[in-house]
Order: sequence, then C-alpha cells, then structure tokens
Amino acid sequence: MNTKNYIYELDNFIDCLYVYNKAQKLLNEDWLELSDPYALGQYTDNENYYIQVESDDYLSSIKAKFPKLKSYIKLLKSEKGIWPAHVDNWRITAINIPLSNIEGCDTIFYKDNYVKKDSMYSPFGKVEGTWKSNKWITYIETKEELFKHQLTKPTIINTNKPHSVIKHTEGYRIIASWTYDAPFEQAVKDFSCQ
Repeated sequence: MNTKNYIYELDNFIDCLYVYNKAQKLLNEDWLELSDPYALGQYTDNENYYIQVESDDYLSSIKAKFPKLKSYIKLLKSEKGIWPAHVDNWRITAINIPLSNIEGCDTIFYKDNYVKKDSMYSPFGKVEGTWKSNKWITYIETKEELFKHQLTKPTIINTNKPHSVIKHTEGYRIIASWTYDAPFEQAVKDFSCQ
C-alpha cells in the first residue's frame, strides 16, 4: 500500500524514552482514568499539561534543527475503543512519538472521499455520544479504508488526511504529538535531509 502522502517514519529523530520520562511528570491518575474525549479537553489541549520545549536543552536542540516544530509537545491517551474518523483543523502535520502501550492500537487512514459532519453519534474511547466538530477536529463520514498503521517509531502524520484510532487491547496507549508548521510534503523533505 502506498502510504507516502499519509505517513513517514523517522529513524533517529528523538529519544522516545527521554520524552516518556518528561511525560511521566505530567500524566496523573485523573488524566488516565478520564474517558478519552474528556481527557483531550481537560489535559491534552490544556497548556498546563504540555511538554514545554524551550525550557529543555535536549528538546530545544531538536527544535533548533527543525524550527518549524512548535514550542510545545502534547500528550494523548487512548483507551480501549475507537476514536471517530476525523481530520485535524488546528494543524496539518504532526510528528507522533510512541511512549507506552502501543501494541494493539492502529491508526486507520481513509480515502479522501468523505463527508464533513457538524456532529456525529459514535463511540469515542469507552463512551458513546454525539460529538461536535470544533476548532480542533472535524468529524467525517467515510467507509473507504486505505491502510492501518501501528505507531512503533516517531512518525510524521499528515493530519489533513482522514483518520481514526482503534485501541484493541486494555491499558492506555500514550503518545506525544509535536506539531510541525508546514505541509506534510515539506516536513518529509525537511526530515529526509537530516
């Protein structure tokens, strides 16, 4: 399957264990126990829970090499269940970094022929409800799956492409997501020159 417009895996980009240790200082039991859609709003999208790049010499050195990286890294938790299909609104490219419990979790990418939805009723992690599109994401209706990707190494993700997440196993998958302020194709070019 041709994945070149969707993902690009990176070797030797970052020490994942280092980022994991930084994340451990921010993650707490309340965050982990909260259902995914609510954890996103209360923790992931709350700047008090970002990994601040500028205050860290190692992370700052990476940002100095790649200045289009944001000055913060967000943490995301996935519990058993599905995140509805969506496209990101607030960014077009991200570098996702696996931190823990990545086994049994797939990001599913879909063909571009989808319908944007103002809201949709769907499972989201372990809860079901009606989810409204917002400044962060637009929910979509699609049925044409292209491929599944398991995040096993830092990976540039084209977040403009429709995708969902399915966690098949118990436990919390934790990833870090570092926004790159450039189109996916430019990010791939920048990182392939490293």
